[in-house]
Amino acid sequence: MKERRKLERFDLRLPAEIDVAGGETRIRNLFTRNICAGGAFFETSDPLPLDTRVKIDLVAPTRVQIIVVGSVCRSEPGGMAIQFDEEYKLLPLAPA
Repeated sequence: MKERRKLERFDLRLPAEIDVAGGETRIRNLFTRNICAGGAFFETSDPLPLDTRVKIDLVAPTRVQIIVVGSVCRSEPGGMAIQFDEEYKLLPLAPA
């Protein structure tokens, strides 16, 4: 099967928190399974419905917080894929 992805994907496990847009729902203690510049797959036993708008906080190993907004583009048992919007924020974390 031919690979359809346009962006390089990395198998990277990053901690994440997801806020559902317009609601009070916050999902904590999630991890990415893989990530690219356009989105990520998040491991969860309770994936969100398709097209759900979310704000995601990721923490990179370099002690940088990444804040991105996106939409659920695939839900399946064991997780969900979220496509990122183009805008994002990078914030340095305070020293531990």
